[in-house]
Amino acid sequence: MNKKPIKIILIVFAILAVASAIYHFVGFLKPFDKTPAWRHLLFVFIDLAVVYGCLKRPKWFIVFALVLTAQQLYSHGSFAITKWQMEHIIDWISVGVIVLLPAGCILLIADQRSRGSSSATAKHSGLIIFLLILFSNSFVQLVSPGGAPPREKDNRCPGRWHLLPSHQ
Repeated sequence: MNKKPIKIILIVFAILAVASAIYHFVGFLKPFDKTPAWRHLLFVFIDLAVVYGCLKRPKWFIVFALVLTAQQLYSHGSFAITKWQMEHIIDWISVGVIVLLPAGCILLIADQRSRGSSSATAKHSGLIIFLLILFSNSFVQLVSPGGAPPREKDNRCPGRWHLLPSHQ
């Protein structure tokens, strides 16, 4: 497998992570939404870890990327579905996250396999990705009868919704 295309694509992912870090840093310095400043600061550091991981590709980064992807599928997937159901608006940032992060995980796993890794993560990558998608909130909402459960807006964090307790 030619490693140069993987390296180039991971550099693009690193650039996107830098853009995300800048977005969150601005949100930390001058809040522009109701997201708490601590959450913006947390994602500045997470995004910088993604930049490092994409450029250096340490073995531990696959696990970090898979956990981050699961969290982002839950967060952005829920938000995108709810935004569509409530307002009939496509949240393109969420769509990008939902598409790109799993693709990035697949790319990282392929890269680690091409470098001859014998880690359990690389060996069982197909199962890990399947479980990641299966248990993401987005997938559960898409296949649940009657669509997504009713939700109410969480005013502490814009774009975040909580299940209403009355849903059966």
